[in-house]
Amino acid sequence: MTDAGGGGCAARAALIARLRRYEWAVARGEHAREVSAAVRECTHDLLNLFQIVDLASQQLVARCGAPAAELADDLRRATIEARTTADALALLARPAAPPPHAPARTLVAAALRGVMSRGSVTAAAGIAVAWSADELAILVIALELDAPRGELVVRSRRVEDGEIVEVVCGPIEEGAVAVRVAQALAKEAGGEVTVEPRGGGVEVVVTIATV
Repeated sequence: MTDAGGGGCAARAALIARLRRYEWAVARGEHAREVSAAVRECTHDLLNLFQIVDLASQQLVARCGAPAAELADDLRRATIEARTTADALALLARPAAPPPHAPARTLVAAALRGVMSRGSVTAAAGIAVAWSADELAILVIALELDAPRGELVVRSRRVEDGEIVEVVCGPIEEGAVAVRVAQALAKEAGGEVTVEPRGGGVEVVVTIATV
């Protein structure tokens, strides 16, 4: 399913460039979440230590009386300042809420026409999903590039509640970036991702509700 001529090559190159930017954003987001979790854990430990210093200051005055009061006050002031700094760190480590997903109604077959260089799209012409055309293209290009010898099918299937679209790819390496791209897109745009063993790798199925 490719467009003939240089226009098709240029369009595909632009899609791959968008994919690479999205992959970078996914990796950056994963790293940011890991750093945030580590900072939150360290901040919790620091607050526990500040509490120990507070209690120790009180015991210092209780046991040594007035001569220790000035030192205890210094410790308490330092603890208050340190706790304020730790609270500020905790706020910085709080993960930002993802931006709302832009509403869309994309005809799957039309959106993927000319995008995939292999595989098949068997979704009926009128089947639409809430993903944008760019999101669908990024998904299938990512899977296509990371599973060069795997099967790639985009199909519609009737279920009890109506109809769904499935993007099926495999075998593909479990650690492939395309798997993380699929999971990130499904989380942002709506959908479910299942990963099952297949042929020395895994099979990825992205299930998207129709609209």
